[in-house]
Amino acid sequence: LSGGQMQRVALASVLVMRPRILVCDEPTSQLDPQGVRDVMGLLADLHRGGTTIVLVEHRTSLLAEMATRVLLLADGQVLADGSPREVLGRPDLEHLGVRPPLPARIYRDVRDLLPAGTPVPLTVAEARAAFAPLVAAGGGEAAGGAGGPASPGRGAAASARRRRGDPCRLPRSDRGAARA
Repeated sequence: LSGGQMQRVALASVLVMRPRILVCDEPTSQLDPQGVRDVMGLLADLHRGGTTIVLVEHRTSLLAEMATRVLLLADGQVLADGSPREVLGRPDLEHLGVRPPLPARIYRDVRDLLPAGTPVPLTVAEARAAFAPLVAAGGGEAAGGAGGPASPGRGAAASARRRRGDPCRLPRSDRGAARA
């Protein structure tokens, strides 16, 4: 069996017992993208059916989509405990050794162009809503009200990144995905 198949067999062998509480340690670690969707969909169905799911996971995007509560642990200590928004939206998350979900990382690079008070998006659906004013304005300085659309590498977002010292390193495919 492949690693992904063994992962599924292990999960199935536990589910046969119909547990009220299911503890999963990286259940998607050896799965392809479709396998990840399948397992996370199954866990979501179990949760909707009343099963408590305790999930140890490093993929913050999965947690943002599914979790109702997130605990951030390091060296046996609880560093954060709260809703996905409270924990995964923290500005110091990377300093704590956790990579934020992609929409939150993109937000960091364009936040100066968004209306004040725009919450940090954690999911693709939230990113669509948060970035809609920026996309509608054509990006760049248009969203900030200082002129027309900016070309790549120019405008208020690039200036803000240079001032903060964090150049945008997102590949084109990621930038395109944020606009979808």
